[in-house]
Amino acid sequence: MFRNRFASRLKKLRSEAGLSQADLASKIGSSTNAVGMYETGKRMPREEVLEKIQAYFNVSFDYLFGVSDDPKPGFEKALMVYETNPKNQSGFKDTGETVLFREGDFALRVAPPISEMLYPVYLQGDIIIVKKAAYIKGKLSVVRRDKKIYTGKINRDAKNFILTSLNPSLGENRLLKEEAEFIGVVIGMVRLVQW
Repeated sequence: MFRNRFASRLKKLRSEAGLSQADLASKIGSSTNAVGMYETGKRMPREEVLEKIQAYFNVSFDYLFGVSDDPKPGFEKALMVYETNPKNQSGFKDTGETVLFREGDFALRVAPPISEMLYPVYLQGDIIIVKKAAYIKGKLSVVRRDKKIYTGKINRDAKNFILTSLNPSLGENRLLKEEAEFIGVVIGMVRLVQW
């Protein structure tokens, strides 16, 4: 069972990387025949070859052995931090900063005008993590229209994106679908605390 999970993961990783068995063999210092046996579960690689496989594909051993479905648990990546800027064509301005987070495509600093839409859940200075995605009903989302960025829980009707602010004192923003661009969903947050 253990060999079969390893064999399946290795074959999947190799295929996803677009490598032949011979290509992988040359990268890990093994033979094509040995890689074929690893992928069929007939043989397990030596420890030093396992380390080369793990390093080459940049995944955890738990993932390689089928213990976890998360290839990079605990691995964080640097995400660019942006601020809203209606003077910029994209509606965003690069701050030159990065933040570490496991998932997401970019980070957005909570500042006016979106800070009012996100209050009291997210505070000014917080950094929200955004994953580019298609529309997902009810998710906290980021939408752009005419260089202006909007945030809120999203729904839609035949003509509009409907963003409901987290701030109970604000109403809905109705944005015509043909005039608005759905950017992504908020999947996390970083709150910087000063001591």
